[in-house]
Amino acid sequence: DEMARVSRAVVEQGVTAGAALVTDGLIDAFAAAGEPEHVAAGLREYVDAGLRGVLAWHVIGPDRSRALKLLVDEVWPHVG
Repeated sequence: DEMARVSRAVVEQGVTAGAALVTDGLIDAFAAAGEPEHVAAGLREYVDAGLRGVLAWHVIGPDRSRALKLLVDEVWPHVG
């Protein structure tokens, strides 16, 4: 239901309207995002489910170098 509401809003009112309806729970359903501890927990779930690789580059935020450093230094050590 949440995804349907977001999709409808995007089609009818645009991306900004849809983005306003995205909840933390919806983000958690599709991504590992947030503070390093939260990201590590999400990635651990993916690894436990059989994930063998991570693609983060295109959704990593405005400062990609800093975000990649956080992934390497503060997230990945708590995943594997």
